[in-house]
Amino acid sequence: FLEGHVKRIEEGWDDTKSKAQDRLQLLQETKEAWVGYAENNENIASEFEKAEEEIKKVKKRFNLQSALEDLKRRQDIYNTSNNTITGLFNSINSNFKCMCITLPEDKKKIVDKEIKAVEEKLEVGGRFKEKVDKLEEFCTALSNFDASLKSIDSWKEEATSELNDIKNSSDKMVPEDRVARTMDLQEDIAAKMEILVKNAETEKELLPQGDKVPQDAQDFKDELNRITKYVSELQEKTKCECNKYSEDVKFWAEYRTGIKEFTPWLVASEESCTQGLAKPTNLDEVKALNDKVNTFAKSCENYLKVLMSADGAAKKMTTHAEADNEVAALKGRFDKVKGVSDEWVAKVDTLLKEWTLLDNTVTELNTWVAKDKSAEGENQFSLEKMESTLGELKNIFKQKEKLVDGL
Repeated sequence: FLEGHVKRIEEGWDDTKSKAQDRLQLLQETKEAWVGYAENNENIASEFEKAEEEIKKVKKRFNLQSALEDLKRRQDIYNTSNNTITGLFNSINSNFKCMCITLPEDKKKIVDKEIKAVEEKLEVGGRFKEKVDKLEEFCTALSNFDASLKSIDSWKEEATSELNDIKNSSDKMVPEDRVARTMDLQEDIAAKMEILVKNAETEKELLPQGDKVPQDAQDFKDELNRITKYVSELQEKTKCECNKYSEDVKFWAEYRTGIKEFTPWLVASEESCTQGLAKPTNLDEVKALNDKVNTFAKSCENYLKVLMSADGAAKKMTTHAEADNEVAALKGRFDKVKGVSDEWVAKVDTLLKEWTLLDNTVTELNTWVAKDKSAEGENQFSLEKMESTLGELKNIFKQKEKLVDGL
C-alpha cells in the first residue's frame, strides 16, 4: 500500500516539476523575446535613419572611374542596409510570435500596431534601391557614352590616313577606284556623324547644362566638341576631294546601281538555265510553259537595257577600263542566257503549235466519229478518212514527243 502511494507522489512530483520547468523555459524565452523586441526596434530605427542618410549620399559623379567605384560602394551599402533591415524586421516578427503566447489580446493589438508602424517604414529600402538603380543606369549610360567617344576618336585617325592615301595614290589609281574609295569614306564619315549627333543628344540628357558645370562633366563636353569638330572638318575635306571628280561620282553611282540591279538577275537566270524546263504533260502546261519562256525572254530584253544603261554611264567617266572589263564579262554571261532563252522560245513555240494541232485533230476526229447519220439515212462514216486522220495523229504525236524530249 505504501509503495503505491509513494509511487503516485513521485509521479505527481515529476509531472509538476516538468511543467514548472516548461513554464520557466517559456518565461525565459518570453523575457528574451521582450528584450529582443525592444533592442531590435531600437536597432531598426537606427538603420532606417542610416538608410535615409545614405540615400542623400547617392549622387552622380562625372568622372567615369570615380562614378563606377562609387556605384560599387553604394550597391554594397544598400545590400548591407537592406539585409540588416530585413533581418531585424524578421526578428521583430519572431519576437512578437513568442510574446503572443503570454500576451493578452488587448496587449497583442498594441504591439501589432507598433510592428505595422515599423513595417510602413520599410519603404525606405525601396527608395534606396530605386536611387541606386538609377545611379547604375546613369553609370551604364556614361560608360557607353565614353566608349562611343573613344571609338570614334580612334577611328578618325584611320579615316585621316585613308584620305591621305587616296590623295597620295591618285596617280596610281584609275578614277573609278578613287571615286569608290572616296565614296566609301564619305559613307563611313556620314555614319560616324550620325553617331556624334546622337552623342550630342545623350550629352544633354546625361550631363549638367548651364554656366557652372563640374569639371569632370566639362571634360566630356570638351572631348565631344573636339571629336565632332575634327570629324566635321574631315567630312568637308573628303567632300572637296570627291568634288574634283563630281561627274565621275555621279556616273560611277549610276553605273554601280545598274550593275547591282543586273547582277542578281543574271545569277538567278543562269541558275534557271542550268535547271532547264519542266516537261509538260498536257496542253495547259504547254501554254503555261510558253508564257514562262516568253516572260523570261522579255526580262532578258529589259535587263539588257539595264546593263547597257550602266555601260553608257561608265563610258562618260574620265577613265573606265575596269568598268568596260566588268561589263564585257557580264555581257558574255548574258549572251549565253539570251541564247538559251531564244532556244527555249523557239522550241516551246513549235511544241505549242504541234500540241494545239494534235489537240484540234483529236477533237475533230471525235466530233466526226460521233456525228449522227444524215437525214437521207446514209452513213457518212469513211474508213479511208479515219485511217488518214489516225495516221496524221500518229505523226503529230511522234513530233510532239520528240519536241518534249528535246526540252
